[in-house]
Amino acid sequence: MNSSRRHYLTAAAIFIAAGWLANAVVLPPSPTRAAPAAIPATALWWNWLGGLRPLGANFAWLQLQGTWARGDVAGSVALIRLATGFQPESLYFWAGGVRMLAFDLRSRSQPGADDAALRRAAGQLLEEARGWHEDNPHYWIERAGVELHAFGDVGSAGESYRRAALLPGAPYHAARLHAQLLVRQGRLQEAHDWLRRLQPTLPPDDPRAQAELVGRRIRQLERLLGRPADEPQDEL
Repeated sequence: MNSSRRHYLTAAAIFIAAGWLANAVVLPPSPTRAAPAAIPATALWWNWLGGLRPLGANFAWLQLQGTWARGDVAGSVALIRLATGFQPESLYFWAGGVRMLAFDLRSRSQPGADDAALRRAAGQLLEEARGWHEDNPHYWIERAGVELHAFGDVGSAGESYRRAALLPGAPYHAARLHAQLLVRQGRLQEAHDWLRRLQPTLPPDDPRAQAELVGRRIRQLERLLGRPADEPQDEL
């Protein structure tokens, strides 16, 4: 059994045992207690962990730094899985794990490592995170960055920025990046229409919104298209 596998099993055993003890002694069973609705019923071992799941996730993440620094792909994947399994409701572990697989481990991995396999693992992790964070705009922004810079998929990245921009609490730049990627695909009219719909929603006194920049980009697109679109635009 290699060292990374031993780390994985040792960490799992320690925190399952500690969580079971916490539930049995500190939080004795009660007929009114139920597992949180967000935790799948099939993952019964999460119930044993009780309130120690965040501690387990952080422990796994600390262990991951060593395997990552050595370029140990198998060990890093195992520990990423352990951290996200302990605390799947935290986007931090999903996003950090995906970045390691998609970017860092490809440059640090041992000779002969399969870049395509690392990209597939990153994509699979992204899809699993979606089940927990689909309504979080920052998930879609993280996804877009990986799709664009690791996978070279401009169309998918643009769609992810669009989905981020439509969610409550989305940072302003998500909508602008969606428009930029439409332009990169030659979809100038779509980019223009998107920015025309975006412009009235931007507060002019908030520098983060960059309303003036959006106005300039609209005018640039109108020049490229050769015809301003003056008709009213639907809301985003």
